Amino acid sequence: MRNYFSHDIAARNDPKIMRLMRRHGVEGYGIFWVLLEILATENENKLHLNDVDVIANLCGVSEEIVNSIIRDFGLFIIEGDYFYSESLRKRLNKAKIRSNLNRKAALKRWNKSGEDEDETEKMVI
Repeated sequence: MRNYFSHDIAARNDPKIMRLMRRHGVEGYGIFWVLLEILATENENKLHLNDVDVIANLCGVSEEIVNSIIRDFGLFIIEGDYFYSESLRKRLNKAKIRSNLNRKAALKRWNKSGEDEDETEKMVI
């Protein structure tokens, strides 16, 4: 499990975020990031809409505010009883691909190193 995800340093300038902040202030912006953090750790990076009460309790706000953040600004996609962030999924997928490529490169280097040692041992014997 990853302990971080990439974060656009200019996210606050996105028109959707600007509308969110106009209505809910910095508190709404913080709740948005809490939602992303939770989604990043969930299976398939999605949450059930029934979890809104738990999230509201965690953030110390009303369910209405959390529902508004999920539904009113086009920041999340709702499919049936679940919601997710397409941009978060893309970022996590990109990071997963990069991590796998780095892992493969490291294994390749390691295996190559191991082969060199085997060749050296054969020559010495």
